[in-house]
Amino acid sequence: MDLAELIPARPDWMARAACRGADPELFFPKNGREAQVTAKYVKATYCNPCPVRNECLQEAVANCELIGIWGGLAPKERRVHRRAYVRGTHA
Repeated sequence: MDLAELIPARPDWMARAACRGADPELFFPKNGREAQVTAKYVKATYCNPCPVRNECLQEAVANCELIGIWGGLAPKERRVHRRAYVRGTHA
């Protein structure tokens, strides 16, 4: 078996993401005031102008990502989208 077969393929949209090449730790801020500032910065700098923001959010909701900023939303903000996805009422 080839090693490439063991590594999951990245979705095509990831190559167009505004955060491509950014420090991944920015998207997983720790708790507290610093985390709030970091999350606000990440959303404004990377997520808001990102051409694949919706795809990122859909990926996070479909895969039940419980931590990190995905599609411009923090975990608590994604709960509404996750509930809609589970009910089958997502767009």
